Parts: sequence; structure tokens; C-alpha cells
Amino acid sequence: MEHFAIAIPYTLYAIVAITILCTVGSITSRIFHFNFAYLSILSYLVYILLGYFISSKSTLSTALLASLVVGFYDATVCWNLCIKLKANMGLEAEQIKNLNTSKTLTIMLFMAPFFAFIGYLFK
Repeated sequence: MEHFAIAIPYTLYAIVAITILCTVGSITSRIFHFNFAYLSILSYLVYILLGYFISSKSTLSTALLASLVVGFYDATVCWNLCIKLKANMGLEAEQIKNLNTSKTLTIMLFMAPFFAFIGYLFK
């Protein structure tokens, strides 16, 4: 239980960072006409830092679990936020409608722990 208590603040920081990235990125991608996907590297950096900081004070499994929580949030809440803010995803409106949350969720539940593990390796 102690391991999870250590992870809570870092998990919340990551959720805030991802939310800011989605919000600011969505708006600026639309205004400045660049593909929102270019900001993915910043998202990956959040997961790497999450894995690094949690695993340096706790266990790898705690870091991976925290990344899954943030990945779930990213794939559901932030994904819908990006759609509502009309992020420039380089897709037509019809293509965006065909991309559903379950596909995004599946991808994020693999990507988040992968990048958190990379962060663990820097420990």
C-alpha cells in the first residue's frame, strides 16, 4: 500500500500535464495548422518521466500501474477533449468519427507502460 501512496502525486502530476498538453496542443494545432500528432513526443516524455520518478522511489510494477491509469485517462478523457476542441489531426471529420475510444484505449494501454518502462531504465 505504501508503494501506491508514493505514486499518487506523480500520477496526478502526469494527468495534469497530459490535460494541459491536450488542451493547448488541440487549440494551437488548429490555429497554426500543424498536425496534433507531432506533439506525441511530449506525451511520451510525460510517461517516461512518470516511470522514472515512481520507480526511483517505488517499484517498477507501481510505475507501470500508474502509467496505465494515466494512459486510460489520456485515451478517454483527453481523446474526447481533443475531438471537442477540434484538434488538427490531419484527418477529415468523418475519419475522426470512425476512430473510436476503444482503439485509442487499446493503443495507449500498450504505449503508456512501454514508455514508463523506458523511464525505469534511466533510474
